[in-house]
Amino acid sequence: MFELRHLRHALGLAEHRNFARAAEAMHISQSALSRSIQSLEESLEVILFDRSHGGVEPTIFGQLLLKNARDLDLAARDLQREIELAKGLSSGELKIGVGPWGAAVLAGAVVGAMSLQYPHLTVNLVICPWKEMPARLNTREIDLAIINSSDVPVDDEIEVQPLLKHPSLLVCRANHPLSKFAAPTARDVFAFPLAAPNLPSGAIEQVLSHLPAELRAAVLKRGVMRITCDSSSVLKSVIFHSDALTVMNAFMVLEELRSGKLITIPGINLGVGGQFGVVRLRRRTLSVAAQRFIELLFERDAELALEEEAYLGK
Repeated sequence: MFELRHLRHALGLAEHRNFARAAEAMHISQSALSRSIQSLEESLEVILFDRSHGGVEPTIFGQLLLKNARDLDLAARDLQREIELAKGLSSGELKIGVGPWGAAVLAGAVVGAMSLQYPHLTVNLVICPWKEMPARLNTREIDLAIINSSDVPVDDEIEVQPLLKHPSLLVCRANHPLSKFAAPTARDVFAFPLAAPNLPSGAIEQVLSHLPAELRAAVLKRGVMRITCDSSSVLKSVIFHSDALTVMNAFMVLEELRSGKLITIPGINLGVGGQFGVVRLRRRTLSVAAQRFIELLFERDAELALEEEAYLGK
């Protein structure tokens, strides 16, 4: 009888349609992958893939196997996870998907707190674009995700627990030329480069809608974002060393604002905001570790909201 790892190798080969690329993606040698597929074919007494110089294609038997292999693989992953659920917080693994922007900032402190409380728990932070999160949830690559809730597609299988709304601030380095303006306008702001993550078209339209009509056309012609970067830490470095400006949630820049490394540009609303949320599969039972992570995340979120209020209200 075939082994589960053989099925996973077949799934990988079907995805990449090439032994070399599939072996590299699965971190095994090409010869090991070839032997695994041959073993699977011998056990089933059928040819699963047609080989050619251009790559491989599943045969009719291969298509049948792959259709069932995906379900078997998911069932095996769920079984392993149920076992980990029973172990509680003393061991096991928690996989969290986060974007490289605000979600990573939110998750970092919480993962640190969990590590202190449960040092034997393995936590895997998967940093990837928000568009990949639903698929990674469905394939069980992650247990939950933290993303901007407005980016989550409407889906009966997906559940979103919204976090608090956090104010967005337009910020730049200390001693920026705009710091000498008593009341800078949007035209003053857009005289300098605007830096931000890769925003969806809807968010860019929001920015444009907040600009005067005569300025909107000029900004649209040259491009709204002059610098794009999905890493908040890298973008901060860009801001520190240039005249560029960016919009970030207040909790992401509180430390730099307190230290005076960054300053805010008041009175300018670019309409860039959003609300983060915890995203998970609705019908998938949360592990004890995942439940505890969510509890700590909401506690941290509330703490950040109080810190923001204290700083911005002073």
